[in-house]
Amino acid sequence: MIVKRCPTRSMRIVGDIAQASSPGAARSWDAALAPNFPKAWELVQLSVICRTPAEIEPIAIAVLEAGSPSTCRRTSARSP
Repeated sequence: MIVKRCPTRSMRIVGDIAQASSPGAARSWDAALAPNFPKAWELVQLSVICRTPAEIEPIAIAVLEAGSPSTCRRTSARSP
């Protein structure tokens, strides 16, 4: 439905696959997008975040890395 409403067919989709909670939810972006867009998408991980203050980020990274060692490093764009 989104593609039909986007004349350029170019979109930025932001989300966190790890937050999916239903049993049938996609476990990767490839699983979510490849069926409809076989080779028409690119995964780029965000490296700058705006929601988590810089003072909290080291703790958040430690928790993320404990659960998912492949988590990319991020930089916070704000202080409280």
